[in-house]
Amino acid sequence: MMYRMLKTGRVIISLIFLLVLSFAFIDFTSTLSAGIINGFTWLQFIPSLMKFIDLLALSATGFIVVLLVSLLVGRVYCSTVCPLGILQDVIAWFSKRLKIRKKVYRFTKPKNWLRYGFLALAVVLLLLGTNLFFNLLDPFSNFGKIFSDLVRPAYAFVNNKLSMLLVSMKIYGVIAPADLRPLNILTLVFPVLFLVVVVWLSLTKGRLYCNTVCPVGTILGLASRFSLFRIAIDQSTCDRCGKCSVACKSSCINIKEQTVDFSRCVSCFNCLKVCPHRSITHKPAWKLVKKNPTVTDTGKREFLAQSMGMALSLAVIQAAGKIDTPAPKNKKPSTIKEKKNYPVSPPGSVSLEHFNKTCTACHLCVTACPSHVLKPAMLEYGL
Repeated sequence: MMYRMLKTGRVIISLIFLLVLSFAFIDFTSTLSAGIINGFTWLQFIPSLMKFIDLLALSATGFIVVLLVSLLVGRVYCSTVCPLGILQDVIAWFSKRLKIRKKVYRFTKPKNWLRYGFLALAVVLLLLGTNLFFNLLDPFSNFGKIFSDLVRPAYAFVNNKLSMLLVSMKIYGVIAPADLRPLNILTLVFPVLFLVVVVWLSLTKGRLYCNTVCPVGTILGLASRFSLFRIAIDQSTCDRCGKCSVACKSSCINIKEQTVDFSRCVSCFNCLKVCPHRSITHKPAWKLVKKNPTVTDTGKREFLAQSMGMALSLAVIQAAGKIDTPAPKNKKPSTIKEKKNYPVSPPGSVSLEHFNKTCTACHLCVTACPSHVLKPAMLEYGL
């Protein structure tokens, strides 16, 4: 009963996050207040991290809360807070109900060279002064691009058709028509390709994107190695029926060796619900009995090394950010309008430098702009 409640609670919380964040990106009537939207976006890892690096403010400590929760119970962020992760679960759920997905989940070995390679590349580029790689892989920002650039126009189209239908029936004022900006086809290329890849991976590989490509998943995977509460298999009662492994969308349950790779587990609790003998449990780490105590766990060394590297990186970035860069000046006074080297940054962005350092390109500002002045950029701000 307790495990069933864990699964039910996780599903309820994840649906609330998905519905609120989805509506925040497609709403063109400003129905949701800024306070509600900020409350749900405060916990989004990469935007919070970027803001904290630049401002060192308490208002940007959501990623620290996520890390602490991961140290307590594992990567619940990936299955309850991250909208892209929840979207993958919804796709997998519908595909199973519609019998689209025929392949069952199986245990796969972790692709550590890929997951740590993507994270290292993102950190190196950040040290070089660009958050390009984090922006391309950030799950929240990519979810925003998909819903702002693809779902929102479709939502507005349906809204306008319903508005016209009601007007033809002489029913006025119920649904207001939406006046949206024209679509730039080039800005749709990346969200379309990303959505295709995510849907394909969800149908065939489960949470492979979260455990191999996503830098947030890699960081939280390192933290979850030290979780106080973990999912594990009771080897004395397990009969290796494999039901937990088939239900594991992270492909992290090795039923042959009766082990769980908790660094890849997203704490969806699907495995707890399907085990007929209750052999798979969620208990404190100090109560877990290892099958072979002589095997050395290198997870702590990897985590400490990665943590020290990240801390050093953040210190260097923060120091570099304090160096004042002189603003470009006109070479000579003139009444003739000179060609500007930099475009105008959006309102509230303080400066172009600050905008490029902290923006994760989630397009939430594009959605919030009431006059549709803001639009997705291509190369106007550089690569």
